[in-house]
Amino acid sequence: MTPDIIPSWIDSPPSYVLFDTEPLLAFIVGSFDRSRLGTESTKKFMPEDFELLERIALRFRLISTPNMLEHYTTNSELSATTWFIDIGLSDTSIIAAASELNALVIATDGRLLQRLYEKNIPALLYSQIRNYNEAKI
Repeated sequence: MTPDIIPSWIDSPPSYVLFDTEPLLAFIVGSFDRSRLGTESTKKFMPEDFELLERIALRFRLISTPNMLEHYTTNSELSATTWFIDIGLSDTSIIAAASELNALVIATDGRLLQRLYEKNIPALLYSQIRNYNEAKI
């Protein structure tokens, strides 16, 4: 399924944002020490990425899940979904929370993004946001 150029959710933008695991980790690490970005488990994110993640987090209400960290759906509910085997518990919890709360998901995983699009959940790859931001500069 190929998403439209203009997403269907553009007319009613979400109030919440849910960072996938990697952007969330980069945001948390960057909140404490930006110089740690680009090392160890945050290799994909540089110190300047923190500023972009922070701008996104300030624009929306940031949420998470217990499987990552805040919005709770039981494991039995999550594992009963058809996509659970394909994408796992954490990503399934992202889909459940984003669907229930109409949250924009910032992801780094193409498989998760595809599932989000299939469910008509607002979602963007972080690389798309980074590329757009760099093009504006």
